[in-house]
Amino acid sequence: MLAVSLAPGWAGAQGLLLERELTLAAAAPPSDLHLVLAAKQSEPSLDFDLLGEAPKPAVPKEDPALRQRRKMLNLHQALGIGLLGLQVATTVTGQLNYNDKFGGPNTDQYKLTHKVLAYTNVAAFAVVGGIALFAPRDKNAPPRGFGRTTVHKICMALATAGMVAQIPLGIATVNREGFLDQQQYARAHLAVGYATLGFMLVGVGALVL
Repeated sequence: MLAVSLAPGWAGAQGLLLERELTLAAAAPPSDLHLVLAAKQSEPSLDFDLLGEAPKPAVPKEDPALRQRRKMLNLHQALGIGLLGLQVATTVTGQLNYNDKFGGPNTDQYKLTHKVLAYTNVAAFAVVGGIALFAPRDKNAPPRGFGRTTVHKICMALATAGMVAQIPLGIATVNREGFLDQQQYARAHLAVGYATLGFMLVGVGALVL
């Protein structure tokens, strides 16, 4: 048997058999797993967006009127704080002038200072109020009910009435020089000045504090 297996003919036959087996193995039909994988690769992809890319939301442009309104109200608030300081100075000099006129040596040393501050205060009050009054309105703003803004509006309306009342009272006080009732006019003028200051303090504080 050993001799037969070592014979050249036997070795050639064995080689032919091996080559035939390899050829058959290579030509064998693919297995089921290969068929499934091939089928999956040939299938069209379902990964697509039917509606396409969603449009990006448009950024709304700011209304120029509202931008102008915000600028005017910020200016109104900044000037309002300065106006409050001017009202304090006017009221203090008014009290000093009253004390000097009716309870002191009557030197009139505060008269001119109070007069200049009073007229400046009235002019500044009109300017600051006008800025808020003529600011563009936000028509789409929802009603907010009673709040800080409402308190501010009420107090500043009362302060406006007080500011308007002080003008004729101050003029009448000056014109009653030498009359016995001059002090009564001066006292009324001073009382309205303190009331105006109080309304302004509450009105400004409602927005700032």
